[in-house]
Amino acid sequence: MTTTAPSTATSSKKAKKKVKPTSQIHISVVAGAGSPFKEGDLDIIVPALEKHIEKYGKIDTKVLYDEIESDVAHPMRRFLDWDDAAAAKKFRLTQITKIIRFIRFRVETGGRVIEPRAYQNVVVKDELPNTAPGRAYVRTSTIVQHDTLSKQILERAAKELRQWQERYSMHTQFTSVFAPVFNAIESFEKNIANTT
Repeated sequence: MTTTAPSTATSSKKAKKKVKPTSQIHISVVAGAGSPFKEGDLDIIVPALEKHIEKYGKIDTKVLYDEIESDVAHPMRRFLDWDDAAAAKKFRLTQITKIIRFIRFRVETGGRVIEPRAYQNVVVKDELPNTAPGRAYVRTSTIVQHDTLSKQILERAAKELRQWQERYSMHTQFTSVFAPVFNAIESFEKNIANTT
C-alpha cells in the first residue's frame, strides 16, 4: 500500500481507533461494518487487488472475475460462491432487492419534487401484527407510524452520513467546501442522540 507520510500499513478486521495526532500517519486497511471477512482475509484479498491494479492500472471487476475463474489457485477464488445453484439464488435475491429499492413515491409539494423509497429495509420485532420478526422491507407509510421503525431509519441515515464524511474527509483540499456539511452531520447526530 502506498502512503504519503511515514507510516506502517496493516490489514485488520478491527474497527478504526482514534489516533493522537503525531508527525507520523498510520494507515491500515480494515473491513467495513457488516463484512463477511474473517481475521486474515484482508491479508489475502488486498494484495490480490493491488496485484490486479499493478497489472491493469485499475480494478476491472469483469477482468478480475475472468482471472479468478480461470485460475483455481487464485487467492481470491475461495471468497466467491462456485455452486451455480446457490450463486443463482443469491443473484436473484439481489435482483429482487434492486427491484424493491427502485420503487419510489413521487411527491410534489411547494414547487419541489421528492421521490422517497416506497419500501424500506428494517428489523421488525413485534410492531406489525401477523408478521414474523426479522429483517424485511416494509412500506414507508407503515414505518412512519411506528417510533421503533422510524428510529432505525434515523440511525441508518446517521450511519450513511458518517460514512460519507469518512469517505470525503481525506480530501483536505476541499476542507472549506465540506466543513459546513461535516458540521451539519455532527449536529444531526447530536439531535438523533437527544431523541433516542
